Formats: sequence, C-alpha cells, structure tokens
Amino acid sequence: MPDVVSVTAGHLGLIAVAIGLLSIYPRVRTAAPRSARAGVVVSVLSGVCSIVLLVAVLHLTVSMGRLPAIPEDTARGILRPIVGVVLLLVSLFTILLGFFLFGVASVRTDSVSAPVGYLLLVPSIMWTMLFVMHATGVNGTLIGVLVYPPIAASVLSIGYRLRVETSSGYVTSLIDSPA
Repeated sequence: MPDVVSVTAGHLGLIAVAIGLLSIYPRVRTAAPRSARAGVVVSVLSGVCSIVLLVAVLHLTVSMGRLPAIPEDTARGILRPIVGVVLLLVSLFTILLGFFLFGVASVRTDSVSAPVGYLLLVPSIMWTMLFVMHATGVNGTLIGVLVYPPIAASVLSIGYRLRVETSSGYVTSLIDSPA
C-alpha cells in the first residue's frame, strides 16, 4: 500500500477520533470542568493538525497527478517537510493528551462507567508506547502491529459501551460525585 494511502487513512482516523472524544465532554464537564475543557482544546488541536496534514497530502497528490512517495516527494508540497513532521507529532501528542484527560476525568469522577473510563486510557498508553518505540528504533511494522490494534479495539469498545449505556439509561448520580 502506498504511504500516501495509509497517511490519508490515518489522518481521517485521527479526525474521527478527535470528533469522537468531543462527545465525552458533556458527560464530564460538570464533574471535572478543567480536565474537560483541556480535553476539548487538545482534541480540537489534534483534529486541526490532522486536517492541515490531510489537505497538504491531498494537494501534493493533485499537484503531482499521481500518488506521491512519502517522504521523498513532500518537498514539492505546500508544507515544508519539517512542518509536516511537527504537525504530525503535535497531532499524535495532543490526541494522546485528549484521551488521557478524558480518561482520568471519567475514572476519577465516575461520570461514565468505569470500563469506558479505563478504555479511554488505553489509546494514550499505546500512543506513549508508539513514541517510546520510535525513539528506541523499533521496526515500524512491529510498531504498527503492537500499537494500532489495541487503539482500534478500545475506540470501538468505547463507542459500543457508550451506545449501550445511553440506551439502557446509565446516569451517574450527582449526589455521589466528589466534585
């Protein structure tokens, strides 16, 4: 699969996840307002960085008239390659923080069920592992095999659990809230 296809799919996934994280905000905003607001800010920042990178990749593809080779052809794009790298790192780090902030807020306040709160922490742990593995020189294919399946499984599980809880009427009592 050409790198541009996987990069495009990856950015679309990060945008979808950033939007999905925003749906947690109404559940945790009263119990943990600062963490919830910080989670919104970093999730939006991640989504914006991913949109900019997606536009840059699409522009590069259209201007070249073919699928570009990444990173070889990125010098021809609207972004300098170093800017693309920085935006990618910011996008991944901020989505990591978004999951962490919403996960901690959820676990500490019981604003969503405990399984959902803990599942929100899984992507932040896995993306931290991604950064550590890249820094230590682990093979990129191995990183993909170890990091992304748990992230996908946790995101799908979070969506499923939230849907089931919403349809079953799971509501947290504000009386028992520590806030």
